[in-house]
Amino acid sequence: RLLKVMSTLNKDAAEILKQFDVHACTDVTGFGLLGHLSEMAIDNPNGFEIVMKDVPLMEGVRLYAEQGFIPGGSYTNRDHRKHLISNLDELDETGQLLLFDPQTSGGLLAALSAGEAHEALKVMRKAGIEAAIIGRVSKEIEGIVVRV
Repeated sequence: RLLKVMSTLNKDAAEILKQFDVHACTDVTGFGLLGHLSEMAIDNPNGFEIVMKDVPLMEGVRLYAEQGFIPGGSYTNRDHRKHLISNLDELDETGQLLLFDPQTSGGLLAALSAGEAHEALKVMRKAGIEAAIIGRVSKEIEGIVVRV
């Protein structure tokens, strides 16, 4: 499973996203999910809410992280961006570090309208691509908020 996930390119997901009105998109790599979301949030009039329980994690990754198998980049990423994230303290340290985990070959983080997001999710899953809706974007949210 690990090899499949790490060797899967974002090409097919990107091709599917071209069919939709994508407002922003980035690949999640060295800065981790919240690091890259922070970049998307700069000068954005909208705020972002991420729901931790909706963020897909590979089986066993939390257990390994709790045993101390966490790359140093996770700590560095968190230290540089934690001031931009509200409610980060609602997560335990492991959850925080997983959201800042530097990826070598991470997936795509895309912002679409709610309706388009649900439709894109259906198309991706039908194509055998792992995808999830992990939060929302709204003018009612200030900055980046993390929920358990």
